[in-house]
Amino acid sequence: MTTKDQHILTFWWAKLHECEIAAEKPVSAGEVARYVGQSIGTAKRYLKRLVGEGGATASSVTFPNKVEGVVYATKS
Repeated sequence: MTTKDQHILTFWWAKLHECEIAAEKPVSAGEVARYVGQSIGTAKRYLKRLVGEGGATASSVTFPNKVEGVVYATKS
């Protein structure tokens, strides 16, 4: 992993953590995207990468509107 990649993932980990603390629960990629001011696709890409690197966890959930999705949480 390059230094640039490390900085990017550190940024997304920090934003995921801040968003998770504010919501007091694991959060969706959409919530993180709104918090950061980026697109949902960009948030998903980096959150999936964080999960792959072991910095975050992903869990499948069914939202109240019966839509299935994924929520993310940091590993501290």
